[in-house]
Amino acid sequence: MILDRTKAHRVELDCKVVGRCIAAARRWRKWTQKDLAEAMGVSWHTVVGWESGVRLPQTRYLGTLANLLRRSLDHLLLQRKRGAKHWKTETS
Repeated sequence: MILDRTKAHRVELDCKVVGRCIAAARRWRKWTQKDLAEAMGVSWHTVVGWESGVRLPQTRYLGTLANLLRRSLDHLLLQRKRGAKHWKTETS
């Protein structure tokens, strides 16, 4: 869970939706999964795991991932740009 300070809620991320967002941003850059893996310094299998929704990227990779894909963290993790409601909140 991530604390969303703008609304003071805990946010539960949907791994599959985050993965689809990462994949869409990667395709927008016209990169293969291997290209992204090499740029990130991770294995191709790691990128496959992110995009398939098996796992989320580790915190240490989030900034680099957002920069490489030219997306904000809010957009990658919460899809705020499109206003999608794929995340669930709990009041603190």
